[in-house]
Amino acid sequence: MLKKLMLAFFICLLFACRNTPEGNFGTFADDFVTEYSALFPDETPLSIDNEKLALLPPPTVGYLNSVRQFHVRFSKALKNFDLKNLPPNAARDARKAGNILKTVGTYLNDYQRNPQRFNVLHGFRRILAADYASDEFRLKTMLSKLEKVPNFYATAKAQLRDVDRADADAAVTSHVETYLFFDEILPNFLKEKSQLTPQYQTHLEAARLAIKDYAAFVESFRLQ
Repeated sequence: MLKKLMLAFFICLLFACRNTPEGNFGTFADDFVTEYSALFPDETPLSIDNEKLALLPPPTVGYLNSVRQFHVRFSKALKNFDLKNLPPNAARDARKAGNILKTVGTYLNDYQRNPQRFNVLHGFRRILAADYASDEFRLKTMLSKLEKVPNFYATAKAQLRDVDRADADAAVTSHVETYLFFDEILPNFLKEKSQLTPQYQTHLEAARLAIKDYAAFVESFRLQ
């Protein structure tokens, strides 16, 4: 969903020291993983038993408040740990958690003026590109996500204020790529697998319209 949050690792695999006694870092790590994965399911592991991959949380006021609470809570909690006194693995993981929190903080500071923060491409593309499960299973997962695309973009539009022109330009450009994914790449894959069902066609068309509408909405900020 959030291009700046496309992390090169997922923290569920990151925290190797779950039973660290120093300052209860193990509890911190477990809670961090649980809450982060609920807020950002597109950053969770590609796994056949990961039901979060089918989710696409819309950026509602309630959702954004939850992200803000996550950031405040864990930023404060992280300060309680002295990295010098943690085992090397735990200290490494604490630094990575800090980097994630900085990225989340940047998102919270500019999502109202930066429409690049809202883009569904990442989650769909990585599911399609990976062979962690059968084609049928991955397409079922993407269909569940696909149904949620129009609501995601309708909600995203409601969050934007005083959009920066350069960010508007970049968002429109990036959504050309997003549109092409739903207009060509995913449909072609479905055709190859003989899975381009009427249900998929209906949701693909709704997604394309939502993406075009979002891009046009963002474009309007460039003309103000």
